[in-house]
Amino acid sequence: MKIKREMKMKNQISIIILAVFLLFSCGKKEEIKVEKPNAKTEVKEQDTVELTNAELQFTKLDYVQLEERVLSDVINCTGILDVPPQNLISISLAIGGNLKRTSLLPGIKVSKGQILAEFEHQDYIQLQQDYLEAKANLDYIEQDFKRQEILSKDNVSSEKNRQKVKSEFQISLAKTNALKQKLSLINISIKNLEAGNISSIIKVTSPISGYVSKVNTNIGKYSSSNDVVFELINTEHIHAELSIFEKDLARVQENQKIRFNLANETQERIATVHLIGRSLNADKTISIHGHLAKEDNKLTPGTFIKARIEVGNKSVLSLPDDAIASFNDKFYVFTFISENTQSNEQNFKVNEVRLGIKQNGYTEVILSNNFDKSAKIVKSGINQLTNKLFNKSEE
Repeated sequence: MKIKREMKMKNQISIIILAVFLLFSCGKKEEIKVEKPNAKTEVKEQDTVELTNAELQFTKLDYVQLEERVLSDVINCTGILDVPPQNLISISLAIGGNLKRTSLLPGIKVSKGQILAEFEHQDYIQLQQDYLEAKANLDYIEQDFKRQEILSKDNVSSEKNRQKVKSEFQISLAKTNALKQKLSLINISIKNLEAGNISSIIKVTSPISGYVSKVNTNIGKYSSSNDVVFELINTEHIHAELSIFEKDLARVQENQKIRFNLANETQERIATVHLIGRSLNADKTISIHGHLAKEDNKLTPGTFIKARIEVGNKSVLSLPDDAIASFNDKFYVFTFISENTQSNEQNFKVNEVRLGIKQNGYTEVILSNNFDKSAKIVKSGINQLTNKLFNKSEE
């Protein structure tokens, strides 16, 4: 019995020790935290950047300072070059015919009154014949009408006969004049025709001076009166047709300056706002009609342009475009801080700025309140500073 009691006591002591151990272990247990990597690595911005002596040997530094400059506030827009409707001519035949002769090609310059082409058809002959017959009949009826007028006054002829002849004369006169106008439409000379010169060919002449833009026919091809055989364009009054958004309409006024460039061209051209549209287009834009300051016959209607409408002038703090660095949709300038004469190292401060008006290679910069406006700002060498700053930040 004694042995059983001792064993029972030992078991109880073991249970108590185990319980104490477990309780102690729970109290000391530490949580293990697992850090999840960020999906996007952010660039760590720095306040300064340093160029070492070795780096300076391959870096040419040049400095500028903030400059008070009058820049024009602009509305950026796009458009095309166009001409007035009266300068774009589509030529059709009044009476259809077959092309007999032409030397036109797109791009050829033509003068007003110049012969563009010759067409032939039997209908031209028939029309001339009809006119000559109508003219001869008119002359006969006119003489008869004059005779009836005299007889009627002398009471030799009745009023009924006079009215009948008068009616025939008016009908014949109307028919003759109508045929005369038709011949005029196809450039048939009435004087030559009445002299007995009937031709199967008509000549089409240019109504304007300009350039051939389209040739829609060829030798022997029949063209009806509904077909456009040639298209001409006069580029003397070419203008800019621009589109602006509705929100910018209140800022645009007549006579404001427009600066524009053709696609893939660096040359800047000048125009002025001449007309402002009063209705919205289908794409919720408004049309602006601009007149060019200088006519240029080399410009082609339909050419795409990028334009800037100057809507006002402002005196602002500005820098050359080359002195402004950009990274991740932010803009920076570097100002000189100090130079270590022993190691020949130079330090530069990184300043984030916001941009405003841009014009002629200069940009308005909006600075923080603590920016030193008299500081030396890096212009040449800014690429090396930008690369070192952000490469180091990414590392």
